Amino acid sequence: LARLGLRELVWYPRDLAVAIGALALAVATSIAIGLMVDSFRNDFSVMLDQRLAHDLFVRAATEAGSESLSGSQEKRDMAEVAAWLAGLAPVAVVQAYGHQRSRLHGRVIEVGFTEFTAAEAARYGVDGALATGEALLSERLARDLNVSVGGSLTLADSALRIRGIFPGFGDLRPRVLIDTTTAGDLGIAVRFDRLSVTTDAVEQVGRLLEQRYPELRVQRRDGLRQSALQIFDQTFSITQALTLVALVVASIGLYNALLGLKLNQAPSLALLESMGVSARERQSLQLWRALGVGATVLVVALPVGILMAWLLCTVVNPRAFGWSLQLNLSPNAFLTPLVTAFVAIAVTSLLPTPRERLDEVGEGA
Repeated sequence: LARLGLRELVWYPRDLAVAIGALALAVATSIAIGLMVDSFRNDFSVMLDQRLAHDLFVRAATEAGSESLSGSQEKRDMAEVAAWLAGLAPVAVVQAYGHQRSRLHGRVIEVGFTEFTAAEAARYGVDGALATGEALLSERLARDLNVSVGGSLTLADSALRIRGIFPGFGDLRPRVLIDTTTAGDLGIAVRFDRLSVTTDAVEQVGRLLEQRYPELRVQRRDGLRQSALQIFDQTFSITQALTLVALVVASIGLYNALLGLKLNQAPSLALLESMGVSARERQSLQLWRALGVGATVLVVALPVGILMAWLLCTVVNPRAFGWSLQLNLSPNAFLTPLVTAFVAIAVTSLLPTPRERLDEVGEGA
């Protein structure tokens, strides 16, 4: 019965080839998208751990950054807040940030600046402090300009050496990051609109900030990280739902193919029944056939899914969004589509044909 169930896959290629191919493609697509999303989430989590190295994050009610390098509009400066925070005993480090919009080769970019110490540069994957005349580029901008680490770019008629490249997930515009000294040399009005605070008394310092400067937006690291990951998961929830819909549709196609196969096998099943093969043994034959279908889908879907995931991470994402992803072969990305496919195969194999249902009704009567 086992050999017979597996041989049927070869005996009736026209009945099963298209359905198995469609299901294998749906499983491969689901695996590829799952691997891409998990790889993205893994890289995003690593980036959050690097960027959210401080305990409190403070933003001004109105942010600087709408003026060009030559512009000079009056915006709120966070230097006063930074000086007050630095005088608090529980506060260990206060890091101030600012940014301005500019144009580079016709592109609207964002120029960010801060005091780039070794600890600050490490948040962007760079060893050592940023020297005057050095810059960090978002991967999207580096790809657009076709430059790499060690190269240079010209900003405000000054050549900047590219010290490092960072992913820049979710950036609205390509970014260039420089030290405050370099910003002054480029003619940028160094005004800060954001602060990061390192302290052992997060809640205490947060309450003091909110009481003294109620117009400021104060966020804790844990809350900010949790909110970012929650938004990430909500963003891709529709993608996972669509892949499940594709699996269901492919499973329906497989059921139709198996139903046609059962109808074509009516004479052979009648012969088996006349030879004394019980209904339970015939059901076992169908399970072996389902196992063969599942193994075929597995052999086809796994390599195709991994290849598609690699293409999504290293080719599609860089061209569509401007950053690449490190492919992460997480087990969860394989588990859901494979379990769904095997359950669908088993259920569709065991569902009776309309004729079998009529026979059951007749026997009951």
